[in-house]
Amino acid sequence: MNKEILNNNSCNQDWEEMRISKKGRFCLECNKNLSDLTEKTIENIVNNHYDKKKCVALTNDQIDFLINYKKIKTIALASSLFIGTTFFNLSYSQTALKHPDSCLVKGKVLNDNKEIVVNRSIYIYIKDSDAIYETKTNENGEFVINLPKNCEIEFSNIKKLNSKKTRNKTSINLRKIKLKRLIISPGYF
Repeated sequence: MNKEILNNNSCNQDWEEMRISKKGRFCLECNKNLSDLTEKTIENIVNNHYDKKKCVALTNDQIDFLINYKKIKTIALASSLFIGTTFFNLSYSQTALKHPDSCLVKGKVLNDNKEIVVNRSIYIYIKDSDAIYETKTNENGEFVINLPKNCEIEFSNIKKLNSKKTRNKTSINLRKIKLKRLIISPGYF
């Protein structure tokens, strides 16, 4: 797991080798239960688990997103001390309905073997609005998500969307999106 997010407390134990427990897995090495956060939304992780100093399991997508979130949170904290800005709004958005004041982003996620990827989380952070949008791929590997018109995507686990501006677009169609292989990593968070 990425050491930056875990304050240099990564775990060298294999998640798959740990004994299954009610909340996730049990590590025989450190004699602790690890919470499985791999199916949790970013909103849930940030509100209920972020920086709580406990052993957890996260996916590499979640880790990458939280690293960027942590950087922005640090910048926002510094700004709020001088300017009085507020922190983040977290949003969960999954709808195929078009709204006149939004941009519908849709795409299909494939793995390296060009097979569809089902139930994969998609994370998007909108610059200047301090909003995180999340959705998951469906049984066909497809996702849809409504973003505000005229916004700029600061970062996403879909590299094609990083720094993309929606401008006055009503939709953005992405084809054959390849995401990194999903890895579950344990560590101290």
